[in-house]
Amino acid sequence: MQRPVRARGRSLALLSACVVPAFAGLALAGPAGTVLAPADEQALRLGHQVNAVAAALHRPEVESSIDAVRTLGLQTRYHVMVRGWILQHIAMAESYRGTSAYRESAQRQAEVEGRITALGKMLKAIDLE
Repeated sequence: MQRPVRARGRSLALLSACVVPAFAGLALAGPAGTVLAPADEQALRLGHQVNAVAAALHRPEVESSIDAVRTLGLQTRYHVMVRGWILQHIAMAESYRGTSAYRESAQRQAEVEGRITALGKMLKAIDLE
C-alpha cells in the first residue's frame, strides 16, 4: 500500500522528476494483479502527469519542473489547461508585490521575482514549441 503524497514537500517535488519516466510504456496492474484496461491506464498516466505539473508549479525554480510542465503542456489536448494554471500562478505571485512583506524585505522581493521569472520560463516553454 502506498503512502499518500503530501501536497507540499519533498515527496511531491520528487514526483515531478520521476513520474513521467517511471510510467512511460509500463503495463499497469490493478487490484489483485489484474491488468488495467487501456483507458484506465491512460487515465492513471494522465493523473500522474497532472500531479507532476502541480508539484512543478509549487517549485517552479527547479529545473525538472519545466520538463514536467512541458510533458503535459505540449500535448494539444491539455495545452490550454496547463497554460491557464501557469497564468494563475503568475497572477498569484504578482499579487505579492502589493504586500508589506514584499516592500519591506529584499529577500522576499528576490523570491517573488524569481518565482515570476521561473513561471514565465514555463509559459514560454509550452508556447514556443
